[in-house]
Amino acid sequence: MQNTYQELATLLASDPGRRRIPALACPEALAGAAKALARARRVALFSGFYIGQAAAWETDGPLGTLVLAATLSQLNIEPIIFTDEGAVDIFAAGMQALDIQTPLLGFAAGVAPADEHLLRLQPDAIIAIERCGQARDGKYYNASGLDVAAHVAHFDPLFAAAKSQGIPSIAIGDGGNEIGFGACLPEVEQLLGPRKQIACVTPVDYLIACGVSNWGGYALAALIAWERRSHLLIDQAMLIDTLEQIVAAGAIDGLSGRNTATVDGLPLTIELDMFRKLTSVLPSRTTHVVGETN
Repeated sequence: MQNTYQELATLLASDPGRRRIPALACPEALAGAAKALARARRVALFSGFYIGQAAAWETDGPLGTLVLAATLSQLNIEPIIFTDEGAVDIFAAGMQALDIQTPLLGFAAGVAPADEHLLRLQPDAIIAIERCGQARDGKYYNASGLDVAAHVAHFDPLFAAAKSQGIPSIAIGDGGNEIGFGACLPEVEQLLGPRKQIACVTPVDYLIACGVSNWGGYALAALIAWERRSHLLIDQAMLIDTLEQIVAAGAIDGLSGRNTATVDGLPLTIELDMFRKLTSVLPSRTTHVVGETN
């Protein structure tokens, strides 16, 4: 399996946006995150990235979150989605497209929810996927350096609360300004260079850097299905339909700012091709059981 984790990490490190951050992708984080999720009974997922210039939430993040949530549900692991009040319609549309029946919680902008909102749910793991995180100066920056703190719920303290309770934490991001990148802050600041003020200082146990954050969600979904001796039920047609539904509900391309069924300014073919690659590299369970050890 080590070779498979390495192959997945290499795919995730693809950097079509030339952000440099995907260079931090590593197989160890993938392995640790997948195992933590596969052992869980309940998982809290945090997502939704607000694009200030467009006053809307982007397509990167929700799509990977929804694929992962659907797979968790398939495996009888309860997902609970945390997002901003303004992004609830987007996630609800995607949940309907994938027939996900699970709690969807929206939180007010500009403030941190009380720890109890998370801890009373007793999750076995938490994961942030493309979720804006707090910088050194306390602000929440998008990739352009715009402070969007007044427009998003502040979920960082919930990750600190989880750590205090020994709950494993995972994060997926592609820009360095998302929750989780505090796990390797010096490296992130070096890669960001003159833009280092946007770097998030909130750490997690397992940080998965990617060229596009959705990709990390796809990879983890495939991995936990494999860990549970199952397989991914979502195909490319379902992925396209889900993307179209969240766009119809108001999601935008985070780079172009347009209400189109694309992600991070890239042709849809790139997203679909990466989904195919990430979900098809795992060995058959028969091969694994006979010839490899975990």
